[in-house]
Amino acid sequence: MKKSVLAVDDSRTVLNMVELYLKNDYEIILATSGNQAFQILQKRMVDIILLDINMPVMNGLVVLKKLREIEEYQEIPVLFLTGDAHRATVVESFQTGSQGYILKPVKKEELIKRMEEIMQKQKDRLEKKAEEEKKRQEEEEKKKIQKEEERKRKEEEQKENEKKEAEKKETEKKEENLLDNIEESKKEEKDLGILVKPVEEQEDLSYDPFEDLGDILENFVKEDEDTE
Repeated sequence: MKKSVLAVDDSRTVLNMVELYLKNDYEIILATSGNQAFQILQKRMVDIILLDINMPVMNGLVVLKKLREIEEYQEIPVLFLTGDAHRATVVESFQTGSQGYILKPVKKEELIKRMEEIMQKQKDRLEKKAEEEKKRQEEEEKKKIQKEEERKRKEEEQKENEKKEAEKKETEKKEENLLDNIEESKKEEKDLGILVKPVEEQEDLSYDPFEDLGDILENFVKEDEDTE
């Protein structure tokens, strides 16, 4: 597919020359004013614009400025083809966003060479820009995945901590209930009087009636001896 070239100049002579130079290798579209150029661009895009500077109503610098203000036209390379050799104009053209500047009259070989250089540079730049954008998106996606993984990790960690805390509270509750049950059992045993004293604390309840009888007889014998 041929590359498309939009040539914008108020001189029909210049436009005819450009068409003659390029018609065999490029698709040529001609415009005699800046307004006509924008009407064409609204219908179709082009690969490069050859733009004159000194034109009535809207000069080439104004056209370029407007092109750079419209997003869909910002990447179209512009090569000025003009008779204006003033240094200030050349500087302003590059500051405004042109990719090249050629003075009229121009030879066919020089024009084609500059056009191809500009379009190749623009292609390389756009490819680099696309590659950088791709890398940026990949990095963003990578960070997004890492962020999601970190979120899930923290979520799992929180769940695990909550589980451990719940188990700890459950264990503490069971231990507390066990202690309460033990205390309650002790209280019940005490209330029922079934607590058993240690052997050394128990009263000696044994009674030997014959031991008391021996003591009585012994006292009786003593009394008789005293009477005599």
